[in-house]
Amino acid sequence: MSYLLSFCLTWFEQPSGLKQTLLLSLVSLPPLLHSVYQFHLLSLVINYLMIPFFSLIIMPLAIGGGILYPLFPGLGAVVNAGLILFHRGLAALANLPGTITFGKVPAWVAVSLVLLTMVTWEKRGAVKWLVLGYVVTFVWLHFPLQGEVTFVDIGQGDCIIIREPFNRRVMMIDTGGKLNFQTEGWKKRTNSATDKATSTSLNYLKSEGIDHLDAVWLSHSDADHIGYLPTVLTSMRVERLYVPAGMEKMTKFTKRLPSNTRTQIIPITSQAPGFGGLTILHPFTPGEATNDDSVVLAGEFGGKRFVFTGDLPQAGELAVLAHYPNLRATVVKLGHHGSKTSSSPTFLKQVGARVGIISAGRNNRYGHPNQETLTTLAQLHIQTYSTQTQGMITYRYNSRGGHFITHNTPEQLQLSN
Repeated sequence: MSYLLSFCLTWFEQPSGLKQTLLLSLVSLPPLLHSVYQFHLLSLVINYLMIPFFSLIIMPLAIGGGILYPLFPGLGAVVNAGLILFHRGLAALANLPGTITFGKVPAWVAVSLVLLTMVTWEKRGAVKWLVLGYVVTFVWLHFPLQGEVTFVDIGQGDCIIIREPFNRRVMMIDTGGKLNFQTEGWKKRTNSATDKATSTSLNYLKSEGIDHLDAVWLSHSDADHIGYLPTVLTSMRVERLYVPAGMEKMTKFTKRLPSNTRTQIIPITSQAPGFGGLTILHPFTPGEATNDDSVVLAGEFGGKRFVFTGDLPQAGELAVLAHYPNLRATVVKLGHHGSKTSSSPTFLKQVGARVGIISAGRNNRYGHPNQETLTTLAQLHIQTYSTQTQGMITYRYNSRGGHFITHNTPEQLQLSN
């Protein structure tokens, strides 16, 4: 970015003031959208004001404070406090309304937009083509022809993103989360528990140009399924939050809700209506939001039937079969991260599963997925994908069908009818 802006400053005839800031902001926008996927509408004004303020005030204060600190520590502390206040002010401005989540502009498109901006710099008549380039790119990113079911590599937890074609509806099943174990003080890490969600599921959504979720479904109350809920609710506008009936009253859930959340919280059982093409199969009655009460969802995407089982144990799987003897599923999100306590051979065989998805962390302390489960899958000739080894797993589909894409080990599986 610095080299690009330096080149533009030296190569082209430069206007001054606000016009120069505008041109430099425009030429830097495509690489910015390629790397961070969004921009703030106030950035132009802030950049225009900050350039003289930074060079005339901030830089002299920082240099002077550093030089004088050994002689006048009190003065250095005052300067440092002022710089911290300045930084907090910028952060407050960044949190003001006006952020546009554009989506990840492909590298070749970003290069094309930079070149087109440079042409516009010299030939004002090309402005309409630059505007058209941004409009076409925005529409292409925000209204994709294909939908997807994505199993996020969230670590030892579950997080699934469902996005319909044209982004008609976008939903998340579980948020993932970090399991907290008692650790000696010297072993504790300073990384925030929100880092994983910020760098994976939320980052991915923003790269797709998505800044809201129509629904978040929480399967049960374990931290590895709902631990990142505060991050999701503060980073995205969430319309509906579905939880197993009984969980809405639990402290371990309510304490994760931001005080200013406007999300509608909806307790559910199998008698509740579904949403977004998902049918609720379990729990049958209100409970305590344990593994036994896991929400089980079913839906059809690209002509293939999916079942998402949370951490439901084998007894629960058989109970679901008893209630829905005609249940069929091409793809099953295996329960409890591939533990032997889930994935009953009877359940998998009766629903006709052809693909099993395991969401588990690398080198996890539980030994997930369990060898007994892997043996069952092999005996039933079920194609298995795991976030542990293959990273994010995406089923991309349209009206004619779909295929799986794995991200760590590039592989595609076409599912025939």
